[in-house]
Amino acid sequence: AVVAIPADGDVAVLYLRADLLDDPVHRQRFAARFGRPLAVPETWAEYTDLVTYFHRPADGFYGALEPREPLTGWMYWMLRYASRGRPNQWLFDDAMRPLIDSPAGIAATRDYLATVAASPPDILAAGNDYSYTLPLFLQGKGFATIITLAAAKLINQPHSPVRGKAIAVPMPGNRIGGTLVRRGALIYGNNLVVPRRAPNKALAFLFAMWLTDPDNSRHSVGVRGGFADPYRLTHFDDPRIREVYSPAMLDVVREGLPETVPAGIGVPGDAAYLAALSTQLWQAAAGKISAAQAMRRTAQAWETITESHGRESQIAHWRRHRRLYPGAMETAR
Repeated sequence: AVVAIPADGDVAVLYLRADLLDDPVHRQRFAARFGRPLAVPETWAEYTDLVTYFHRPADGFYGALEPREPLTGWMYWMLRYASRGRPNQWLFDDAMRPLIDSPAGIAATRDYLATVAASPPDILAAGNDYSYTLPLFLQGKGFATIITLAAAKLINQPHSPVRGKAIAVPMPGNRIGGTLVRRGALIYGNNLVVPRRAPNKALAFLFAMWLTDPDNSRHSVGVRGGFADPYRLTHFDDPRIREVYSPAMLDVVREGLPETVPAGIGVPGDAAYLAALSTQLWQAAAGKISAAQAMRRTAQAWETITESHGRESQIAHWRRHRRLYPGAMETAR
């Protein structure tokens, strides 16, 4: 079997410009326009209002810096979809039938599409993933971005234009039956993998365990120019790591971990399921199809993928994977 050891924690994080939220002029104008105080958003609808308000493309300043290119759309859609139900809005039912072609799926897709109008003009271009949006935010050219904890390292650099101006905040959610349901998600991340045909499996495994050891790993994560981000709970308390990422940003992420859904689909064919979803999301973002059509076409593609892998085996994998969702074990009891 292939063995993979987690060596990088890439939970999605929402970063906002606190200096703009605190600006008296903006506070007055926002309240006059939207009828409520200018504040950190609790819901995705409130988030849309914020990015719409702060969007000033004529000045080279953008409300939303979330990638909307053809490959990674699923990462930003999943945050919106998972919070459309309580405890979670599931991707499939017990028979592995897609649940996304539904009011919840369409609403999540509309929330996803709502930021396009408040984004840079090239937001839909192929290749314009976080390597396009994050630099703009770091240069002070945007109000909001969603990316991993890696951005905290860069924001907190001594000469960063947004140091002391940007904050990490809890991921927005949706109100379900009077309760605010927030859901974060793992979106990237790196594993140390021991292939099935590796000539020295035992040695490779021992090296991976050594590198990810609680003591050794804090050194690699705590390097300002390093690539690995916190993936052990002990990392969040390490003084060096807290200095590099900033205590406030680390604390926001740690507090949100219990509300974080696992990455992707979690069954064989994961990449195919996600590619089908991202393709349709891009089509909708480009105005070629509606949110409802995007969900219908994705659900149809997912059914084909499920059948190709064998429905019964996929059901078994899905049942195991959904246990990793927030509140899943409590619901099972």
